Amino acid sequence: LGDTEDSVCFDSEGQFTHNKRYVPVSPKFAREQVLGVLLNLDAVSPNANTVSLFRDGERASPPQKLPESLHGKALFPAVNFRNLSIHVNFGESQLAPTPFKCQMVQEAARADVDMLPHKAPKDGKYEVLYPVCLPDEGTFDWLDMFLDKHPDYVELSDRKILEWAEASGINRSKVHGHKSGFSNDRPDMGLGVPPLEEWTIRDMVRSIAPVAHRNFVVMEVRGNLLKDERSKLLKPFNLPHFKRIALVMVGEPDRHFKERVHGHLLKAKQEASDLAFQRKLAEERQKRLLAKRQRQIERDQRRRERAAKRARLAQEEAAKKPKEKKDGEDANDAEKKEEKKEKGKKEEKAEEKKEEKKEEGKKEEKEEEKK
Repeated sequence: LGDTEDSVCFDSEGQFTHNKRYVPVSPKFAREQVLGVLLNLDAVSPNANTVSLFRDGERASPPQKLPESLHGKALFPAVNFRNLSIHVNFGESQLAPTPFKCQMVQEAARADVDMLPHKAPKDGKYEVLYPVCLPDEGTFDWLDMFLDKHPDYVELSDRKILEWAEASGINRSKVHGHKSGFSNDRPDMGLGVPPLEEWTIRDMVRSIAPVAHRNFVVMEVRGNLLKDERSKLLKPFNLPHFKRIALVMVGEPDRHFKERVHGHLLKAKQEASDLAFQRKLAEERQKRLLAKRQRQIERDQRRRERAAKRARLAQEEAAKKPKEKKDGEDANDAEKKEEKKEKGKKEEKAEEKKEEKKEEGKKEEKEEEKK
């Protein structure tokens, strides 16, 4: 409720919901409360085409506008609940009267409601069918085909109880499949709810069903085959408004049943093939991703190796430069020393030449004196 465009609801958290849009409008629900929803369709009222929540006869929320898509359409009151007990009142009087006069659904004028025709049997008796057939011979395939053609019949079986539980949001807590000892006739519930696990809900459904004026199919493969169990299944519907009928289905099935079963087998085979194909595609995609990741790892590894090699070469080059500089400085010092030596020798030679010239000058002076 409230998840689609064609429904609105007040939930236990105090929210008004429409099309998955949640708006806080009231306090949370509590135990032992009388809750009522007021639908205002009075065209002259300022709150026309609205719904309001009342708790114990007092207003709990301001009027909430109905979506335009619901204006002028038949609205069906509904209650979704889980793990609690409720009492629903569609009678003529309110359980918790409102401060103003308000008609109940039971008192609605014919012009304000859509009356659905009720198809009662001509003889006033509803049918209760008891299929008698062999296990694992397409029993529930026949039932599905029968219910498609006769939607006015209600299935009573353990399979249906499980379907109702799952539709109510109770998730199965175990891994299920075609386990040994389990079947559609006696499925493995695995819902973690004691009344469901212990099948007390089955007894409750069987005790409530005869009160309803409906057509039923009591689908008990084992029970309908065994005399004692079949007698127990017949007893609750031993009422004037029911006609109990045994449907014995043994032998060659008709063409329509074969076509339906073959269609289901083909569909299951196609689904299995599609699943295997999708699994294969996923595996190939995973392999490609792993190969791509491996190539990237190898590229990164080679990149790191080249970077490490460049760093090592740069370090070696950096280590060579100080040594070459030192060797160059030593060579320069040696050259300078040699130059100094050469210069010293040249200076000594120059001094010797000066001394020789002085000696020659002295000799010439002496010779001059002798003359």
